[in-house]
Amino acid sequence: MKYPLLKASPLSNRVSVFILLLLSFFITAAKAQTTEQAFKERQQAHNQIAAASPSTSAMPILAALDISNPSVVDDLLDDYRSSDKADFTLIKLIRVLNLSDEYDQQITDGIQDSGVPLWLESGEKSYIYWSENHMIMWLSSAWLLDEHHNKAADSLMRQRLVHFLELKNNYGFYEFLSPNYFPYTMSALLNLADFSRDQTIKTLATGAVKRLLTEVLWATNDRGVFFPAAGRSNTGKYLNAYTANHSKVIYVLTGLGQEPTSASAGSAFISTTNVDMTSVIESWSAVENKTVANGHSTTASVNSSLSRQDRVLFQWSFGGYFHPDTWSDTFWGIDDYYSLEEHQSFKDVVTPLRLLGKNLTPTFTRGSNLSGLNVDIYKNNSVVLSSLGNHYGGYMGYQTWPWVATVEDIAVWSQSGEVKSFNSRGSQTNNTHLPKVIQQDNLLMAIYWPNSEINAGDLFGPLDTDVSLHWPSEEFDESQENGRWIIGRKNDSYIAVFRGCSSKINGEYGCEGNRGRQLWGAYVGNSSTHGNYQNFLNSIDNASYYNSLDFHFSCFCNRYHVRITVDGNKIDHYWND
Repeated sequence: MKYPLLKASPLSNRVSVFILLLLSFFITAAKAQTTEQAFKERQQAHNQIAAASPSTSAMPILAALDISNPSVVDDLLDDYRSSDKADFTLIKLIRVLNLSDEYDQQITDGIQDSGVPLWLESGEKSYIYWSENHMIMWLSSAWLLDEHHNKAADSLMRQRLVHFLELKNNYGFYEFLSPNYFPYTMSALLNLADFSRDQTIKTLATGAVKRLLTEVLWATNDRGVFFPAAGRSNTGKYLNAYTANHSKVIYVLTGLGQEPTSASAGSAFISTTNVDMTSVIESWSAVENKTVANGHSTTASVNSSLSRQDRVLFQWSFGGYFHPDTWSDTFWGIDDYYSLEEHQSFKDVVTPLRLLGKNLTPTFTRGSNLSGLNVDIYKNNSVVLSSLGNHYGGYMGYQTWPWVATVEDIAVWSQSGEVKSFNSRGSQTNNTHLPKVIQQDNLLMAIYWPNSEINAGDLFGPLDTDVSLHWPSEEFDESQENGRWIIGRKNDSYIAVFRGCSSKINGEYGCEGNRGRQLWGAYVGNSSTHGNYQNFLNSIDNASYYNSLDFHFSCFCNRYHVRITVDGNKIDHYWND
């Protein structure tokens, strides 16, 4: 043997292990450095693009680059004074204040002279201080303003802020995976992580923002597209893959997607942060298959350390408004403590709900709760299937998004309510009745069976219970029907949707709600899972389904039995009325 193997001694073994560990350390460090450097390069490139097009969204970037533009700050202050969502602007002013000394007097005087309260006061009619994104925008801004003025710490404000941050670190986010609101929550957290002088707050905010962005990347495909099942969203966020605020954040963070041609409210924050995002960026994977638990039960004692008036607001932050478990606290807060009967959020619903009482209204009030929901996420490169696994099937829905499939840069989902163009659908009540969704890997079943109160229209009058499908045929390379299945391909990514019927309503695929019950399903794949599109078509051709409503004496109830089987993946479920 020309090069005989050496017999290793115990010493040489230890040396070898040490060398391997040393090499591993240097490789890991080099990778981290590469990730961090690439992120900084994207930040710098985005900042240069934003600097070329000054705007209120880009103002934090201009401040970071020492580009003077007091007129844009004046525009921000005008927005702050005139908008009922002043906190969306306030976080930008706070960031500018901390990135540049030039505007100190202009901003602090403008905020003080505006008369806008930085926390909820009795009789408030317009500003919202309690939903998750609003709460952290107000709290973080008030805290950083006090730090800027070197004021003594407000112990009550700090208690609220630390409590909020601890909840996020321990239980996650109520507005989970929200394309609408995660950029604003992120921005407020980055302000704290970048600028707070309180080390506890800084550390908690850093942990929270990293958790938030890591979860966003779980549902982001290899093209940088983010179309998730979500805690709060609206239709507009699923109609275009790359122009929205959240898409620009994802690009600057990861480099996935299309490079933005301008700054957005969120991208100006992620492109000016000094928080080390290496672990977040490297957490992204092209393949995921997981169930994510969010929040806690509505009766958990997570807010027991707070005063009742603060506990009410934190319960509202998870959507616990008129839920039976939070009903009495909510009416106490509205009627007795905060006097919010004329607030825009409550004035149209308080009286009818009070007259009916909590025992007659759960069908209409439980669906706003966002806490304790599970999200199933399946991702394989360019296809993603995500859903809410335990979210009040049959009840009225609000801004939750029960299920959605991503095929390259196309979003597909079903939705209950009036069938009209998806471009003209409202942003508040997205489903007149929520489906019960069950997902196993790349297959899901969505069962629609509205509660009797929905059909009767007990609270809001008769409700439209039709179910429709967002299926933009023109965006697929191929689209075809096979019975109640509709199947599409874009490049090497595939989807099939099982519909409650094969009809159309007002030009959209949809089924009338007069049957009461509807079985829908979705199945995704790609060239990695099926080899080619014809194999995927064969899988659907061999798929089976079953649905039947029978009366059972064992429960003295009607039982809806449904089943879908594709490629040996079977979902079988009984739903009792």
